[in-house]
Amino acid sequence: MDMGMNPYLKFGLMMTVSFVVMYMVMFLNVDRLDHVILSPSRTYMTFLMIATMVGIMMGFMWGMYRNMVWNYAILGVAVLTFVLCYAGLRQQTFVDDIGWMKAMIPHQ
Repeated sequence: MDMGMNPYLKFGLMMTVSFVVMYMVMFLNVDRLDHVILSPSRTYMTFLMIATMVGIMMGFMWGMYRNMVWNYAILGVAVLTFVLCYAGLRQQTFVDDIGWMKAMIPHQ
């Protein structure tokens, strides 16, 4: 009998840590620390990556997770997150002109 962590909790923690790491990786091209600016666009992109990763990981590890209701719920939330974040990114929801320009600073 496995006395370890709940596999769904562990999966959620993996995705949370992955979100933070992926968000930070987006700043690797920044040459000055004051150019690190939190932005909705980067948040959207990170959620898009995590939602995609959830789908891939659940697909490969489907047998590890025995509760089919939870599995489909997780996939449903991942698809919904992807669609909403993609729409938010394309429409630049919550991004004003100044915020957009500040987000472009690391790309110079």
